Amino acid sequence: MEKKNVLIISDNFLKGGLERHILNQYNGLKNKINFVFLFSNYIEHDDFKDSKIYHYEVERDITVNKFLLAIDKIVEIVVKEKIDIIHVHPFNSIFPAFIASQITKKPIVYTVHGFASLSFINFYSGINNDILFKIYLNNCNPAIITVNNDHYNVLQNKYLAKNIYYIPNSINTSLFKNIKLEKNNKWLLISRLDKDKMEVEEVLKILNKLDISLDIIGDGEKREYLENLTKELKLEDKVTFKGFKDDIPKEINKGYNGIIGVGQVVLEGLCSNLPVLLIGYKKITGLIDKKLLDDIKDRNFINCNLANEFDINEFEHVNDNLKKYQLRDEIVKNYDVKITNEKYYNILMNTKFWQFDSLVKIYDDLKKVCSENEMLANEQISNSKNVFYILKENLSLQVTDPEIINIFKTYDSLFTIQNLKNDIDKVEYKVDNIGLREVSKRTIRNFKKTFFKDE
Repeated sequence: MEKKNVLIISDNFLKGGLERHILNQYNGLKNKINFVFLFSNYIEHDDFKDSKIYHYEVERDITVNKFLLAIDKIVEIVVKEKIDIIHVHPFNSIFPAFIASQITKKPIVYTVHGFASLSFINFYSGINNDILFKIYLNNCNPAIITVNNDHYNVLQNKYLAKNIYYIPNSINTSLFKNIKLEKNNKWLLISRLDKDKMEVEEVLKILNKLDISLDIIGDGEKREYLENLTKELKLEDKVTFKGFKDDIPKEINKGYNGIIGVGQVVLEGLCSNLPVLLIGYKKITGLIDKKLLDDIKDRNFINCNLANEFDINEFEHVNDNLKKYQLRDEIVKNYDVKITNEKYYNILMNTKFWQFDSLVKIYDDLKKVCSENEMLANEQISNSKNVFYILKENLSLQVTDPEIINIFKTYDSLFTIQNLKNDIDKVEYKVDNIGLREVSKRTIRNFKKTFFKDE
């Protein structure tokens, strides 16, 4: 079979679980697929030294103009590199990739990495983004890969998606050896240090109750805050911040009693046959035994929706009952990249393009209006009422999803009221400036109180 050209799009390729996820697919399948990459933020990586890597700008609350430029960049790469399939990862890249796939008529795959990929609470809080997301998953039928089986029902019921595949996260198990455990009460925590990973703070807060020292691998916007917290808690002698490290298997093999982490770190620690303390969602859950592993294995190895069962006494006696927490055989058997890459490859090879002309029309209309209206071009696409009306004009007659229909009705009314309020504000301003009698001013104020109670 002739090798397909696949464009991988992601906001970031820095250092973390998502990056290791992409690397596992790349290294396992580069002999069968020609990979091309498009990143917004990228740190050079040795594995990609022979790969074609492009850069573009996407950001949260992107302006209409930058949104269109991002779409154009993807289209340009698809044409230049003769791309057969587009594969996009969250977050800001999703919408430009969706529309570019419609313009180029190329099939698209979308990997959902967490609930934020669906809820958009922390990333896309806009009316228009919610409409676009639901419309696309409902009408364009992309191939959706989820690493968490809990997403399946949400995708089917909330977003009416059909073409959904569950592939658990995985690791290259051959890189993680059966390590001889050191009963030295020295633990290794691996995590990004940003606002979405503040369970590290919870670990620091209880560290004085635990007779362990802690190395922390990771970096991010909250590192300075966590380092200062370490000083406040007088933990400098117990905690070492080691920053980002490229070679995680090598770091794990430096003589630790156990690993602390969530998601892919769970797989890496257990595959090394070390005890793993599960953290996440701003809490500490507990040591992973077979029962807890069964609870989290289909949830991307996270503790979302799990009760906090952390038992300090159990943790302090982990070395007395090690076999309970040494689960390497289970990880090697079920979560090796060779297994998951085969599933991923089959999805790519069987992905079909589903046409939905309305998205191309939306793109054309946005282009036209932006060329005529500089103010619109600089508006944030997420809550722009001008964008909303373009979406409504192109989508309202083709949408059957009652939730979307309700969004159109609700926000159409809100924008109408907002327009009316703006007009009344202008009248009030003129009244103040031309010096009409106080009774006229009072009439306008009473009108606003009656009709704009929430203002």
